[in-house]
Amino acid sequence: SMCWPDDTRAIPTDNTMATSIQQYYYRSFVVIVNETRFAQPTGNFSEKTFHAMKYGKPFILVAPPYTLRYLREQGFKTFNDFWDESYDEIEDHTQRLLAIFKIIDFINEQSMEELYEMYDKMRLIIDYNFKTLVNYTFDKAIQGMPKQ
Repeated sequence: SMCWPDDTRAIPTDNTMATSIQQYYYRSFVVIVNETRFAQPTGNFSEKTFHAMKYGKPFILVAPPYTLRYLREQGFKTFNDFWDESYDEIEDHTQRLLAIFKIIDFINEQSMEELYEMYDKMRLIIDYNFKTLVNYTFDKAIQGMPKQ
């Protein structure tokens, strides 16, 4: 039951289900986000991707092509400095999945020390995404409110 250092950014909750989910995020180096849709032509993401940001984790998206691009267009940062995110541009769904497997294999081959070092270097992106997420969800909530 190893936790990543200083990894307690989650919003406190009394919800036992949410608390139990938090422990899995805390014990993980990376979140492999399995979006509901994978085999469609246009990028899309959901709260599943936001959970990775909320809990301060890098992510790999098992999602339609161009989802990472769409996420960046929404103001978020991704992890191309650490692994090959060109999978996002592969339109053939089988080939995209195989490219994702290669990234998972790459991460799996790293030692714990290498992962800690990588995580430390990712901290700027992780913190940026967390702050962007807070503002993003607030702005979206404001847009949905009735005009005064």
